[in-house]
Amino acid sequence: MRDTFSKMDLSKHYIKLGCAPINWTNDDLPELGGELTFEQCISEMALAGFTGSEVGNKYPEDVKELARALDLRGMQICNQWFSCEFLIKPQEETLARFEELTDRLNTLGAKVVGVCDTSVTIQGDITKKCLMIHLSYQMTILIKLQLALIKWARLQRKKECKLVTIITWVQVFNHKKNLIN
Repeated sequence: MRDTFSKMDLSKHYIKLGCAPINWTNDDLPELGGELTFEQCISEMALAGFTGSEVGNKYPEDVKELARALDLRGMQICNQWFSCEFLIKPQEETLARFEELTDRLNTLGAKVVGVCDTSVTIQGDITKKCLMIHLSYQMTILIKLQLALIKWARLQRKKECKLVTIITWVQVFNHKKNLIN
């Protein structure tokens, strides 16, 4: 075990530490860290003592190639971000993309997907205008998202995958609380 200068031995607690590649290169603004390679990112993660990584935009699509590069460094994939757009795209299209992603992650041994509905955000397109959504429309959005999440929960149970939902656009705390409940 690498000396981390800590008095706590995490190996006794079955704790593994993972890191997101956004600390090296940004998925939303690829020019931030654009000069860094996938190999440099995961090599530096491993040198820092991380054994897991979230999937980033520079990571190989090919599962075998990705697994080989990670194995070389004693690492594994722990999760991947998933942007969905239930509010502006057909639900079936999003669920099919989600199923494809969880199949890939299962092959890599990952059990977590970080999910955010980015329908009304500037995610991936900084030219979009931020929307101020009327409260009554927010409730419609919440209901639509809740129904989609129920379907997702059924899909993820089959694959033993944890779904972590990130809510970035709900403007009123009580509405966020309603969605979480």
